[in-house]
Amino acid sequence: MSAREPWTRALLETGLVAALVASPLLRAPWSALSVAGLSLVWLWRLGSRERRIAGPLLGLAVAALLTGWALGWSGRTSQAEWVRETRRDYHRLWTGLQGEAAAAARVVGPPPEKQDPLPPQYRLEAFRRLADVEVGEGQGRRALLLLDPDGVPVAWAGEGLLHELSQELPRSGSYYRASFSAVTLLAIHPLDASRRPWRIAAGASYAADALPFRSARTARWSLADAPAQALPGTDAVTLANAPTLVVERGAGGGRSRLIALTDRLAWIALGLALLALAVVRGLRRVLPGGPHLAEEPAGRLVLPLVLGGLIALAASFPVPLGPLGVLLAGLGLAAVGLRPPKAL
Repeated sequence: MSAREPWTRALLETGLVAALVASPLLRAPWSALSVAGLSLVWLWRLGSRERRIAGPLLGLAVAALLTGWALGWSGRTSQAEWVRETRRDYHRLWTGLQGEAAAAARVVGPPPEKQDPLPPQYRLEAFRRLADVEVGEGQGRRALLLLDPDGVPVAWAGEGLLHELSQELPRSGSYYRASFSAVTLLAIHPLDASRRPWRIAAGASYAADALPFRSARTARWSLADAPAQALPGTDAVTLANAPTLVVERGAGGGRSRLIALTDRLAWIALGLALLALAVVRGLRRVLPGGPHLAEEPAGRLVLPLVLGGLIALAASFPVPLGPLGVLLAGLGLAAVGLRPPKAL
């Protein structure tokens, strides 16, 4: 054996240990594939006893990373399906309100021209006709409103809405008001083609702690003018010519926590595998009767195993960098100081 061969082996194993510790930082599934490939190469270089110790723990790390990747993949698939279904239900909700507004506009009709103030007969007839318009059933409070050019309700029907309406309503289209506990949607339909027409508004108010769809999951939601206004931890569902639906993540949050748990398990398994081998090699160095260092050069690699194991364990728990650095330095000095006892 040449003088350089022990150092070559030491550098090669140090590189394998460093690559193993860094592998979980890769994107899945490359992290699992990297840990599996490097583990096979490293185990092939180890003795049979060390393989029996490190092999199961490295296999557990690979299995944990693959499980996290599978959960993430299924989560992305289910998330995309949920977005499609939610967008379809959201579109159906606005279509229903727009249909109610158009139906009420046909029934009520514009007021007589050049009559100011408004004839009482027109207002009374508007109340009666709005009450006859069929509106959607289900959760939420529904209302039909006849608005004058200034946006002031003149006649109405239904249970009433949960928000005061601004007089600066759009000429037509969709409008919303949102608060912490409720959200109100309005579909506005003009009664004529003038610049400031009379309008019909079909509205619905819903509680903000459950989506306004039948069989929808319980989750806090609101509306926003654009997806960029959605807060972190929420999903934004867009729809043409409508406000953005913003939904707080519920079921997906549990899945994300489970994925984080699998990543932590992989780090812990890697750390325990490296530290277990460090303990075995350290004991072989200090106990009498162990092999001579020259007979087994790889056996003197204790420091890289200790450092790599502690870094892997620190990655799985929120350990401050300062105390971690002190711990690594102390254990590194202890590992360097390991010497077999001198023969008397």
